[in-house]
Amino acid sequence: MQTNKDNQAVEIGSVAVLEQPSSQASRRLFFLDLLKAVCITAVVSYHAVFVPRTSYTDSLNLMEVLFAPLRFCVPVLLTISFLLFERGMARQVGPVWPSLRKRLMRLAIPTVFWFSLVLCLKAFRGSTPEELIGEVLSGNIFQGAYYLLVLFQFVLVFPWIRNWFGQLRNVVITVFLQFSVFLSIYALLLQDNESQVLIALKSIGRPNFIYWLVYMALGVYFARHLPQAIDFSRRLSQKRKTLLLGGTAVLMGLEYHWLLSATKGSVPPFDYVLVTCVLSVLVAFLCFACVEETQLPAPVTKAVSLLANYSLGIFCCNGILSEVFLSLGTHAFAGATFDFPVIFLLKLAGWGFLLTVSLGLSILLDRLGLGVCVR
Repeated sequence: MQTNKDNQAVEIGSVAVLEQPSSQASRRLFFLDLLKAVCITAVVSYHAVFVPRTSYTDSLNLMEVLFAPLRFCVPVLLTISFLLFERGMARQVGPVWPSLRKRLMRLAIPTVFWFSLVLCLKAFRGSTPEELIGEVLSGNIFQGAYYLLVLFQFVLVFPWIRNWFGQLRNVVITVFLQFSVFLSIYALLLQDNESQVLIALKSIGRPNFIYWLVYMALGVYFARHLPQAIDFSRRLSQKRKTLLLGGTAVLMGLEYHWLLSATKGSVPPFDYVLVTCVLSVLVAFLCFACVEETQLPAPVTKAVSLLANYSLGIFCCNGILSEVFLSLGTHAFAGATFDFPVIFLLKLAGWGFLLTVSLGLSILLDRLGLGVCVR
């Protein structure tokens, strides 16, 4: 979300625009910038190892479990997208189509830009048209590309179903249905890892809408009950917030550990098929909804603003750059072996490096006139 002088907030890839007519509204919604900054930083962590997995096989599962709590990032980003989309639609006057067309174009421009760039690079390296089409449809053309495809699906239907999510009963029904999908996949994984249903789900990949429906419901509900969420967050003590955040992190690690076992270490595309991912959205909003800009040091608020402002560019740049760096690292360390302390430090270093480079490249592209593709 932008927090610049025009007080206009644009969400990552969501094409949802929220006008903030007063400084009070801007301060009130600062927590959305904060959550976006934290989320985009967490996203980068999953692409920050630039050596082959075969070089740290013994530590692989431990690394996955330790960083599993950061999987709140994509669910929270989606929820923020739909929250802003709902608030934008609530201000809509007149027919839906002009607004919908505008939002689709806002999403289509960066999607076409980044997808075309990677398609050209991979075609130059020798990928066949069939391979490229498959990677586009499965959202694997670059790391995180599926997110943009998910948004396209929901933007098309959002204006016609948003009102249904305005009631708590319907949100609860949606949460129940989402949990039913997750638990059904769990049951299939326990019974037969190679069932036809699982094979079909794996071929579709992460863009499958059945994994993400609940976040649209939560986004709409929070948008319509934001004052209550902020008030509840203010009344929640720091001790309880710490317990909620810590407990959720532990539960996410345990659930992901189970998923690793159930999939025999081959988790994708079920990375976010976690009941605790839904829980993490509720916890994130209730713990941070009352945070205001004045409560944090000036350098922190500037960093939050910068990361949130360029979250779209960071999201796409890090996904593309990580594959380039991994390719180089695979050639350089093909026969290497790293123990846990070393691979942990390499991941932390790669995390900081990739975030910095992605942010710098996003700022550069903005200055070159490609702000619509990075902001």
